[in-house]
Amino acid sequence: MNPTLNYIECFIYKCSQTVNGGYDTHDAFVCVARSEEEARNMNPYGDWTDTWLTSWCRSPDQVTVELLGATRAPESNLPFYVLQSFNAG
Repeated sequence: MNPTLNYIECFIYKCSQTVNGGYDTHDAFVCVARSEEEARNMNPYGDWTDTWLTSWCRSPDQVTVELLGATRAPESNLPFYVLQSFNAG
């Protein structure tokens, strides 16, 4: 650990969606975030304002969030993705 960074307690989440499936879609990702709400609001496509969003669900309320564990990470890096599942077509 870098002693110059401010490490804080945070959580590891698996976020998934079943709204969009098939080819060229994200079905899940694992992330590190401060809270379930922060994880739920992450979007592997970019942001929630794109009206043509088809690779992920259209709103955070369609995301299922599962707590996997706890960790410590630099506060300046949060939130971040650990792994993304993308179904390339």
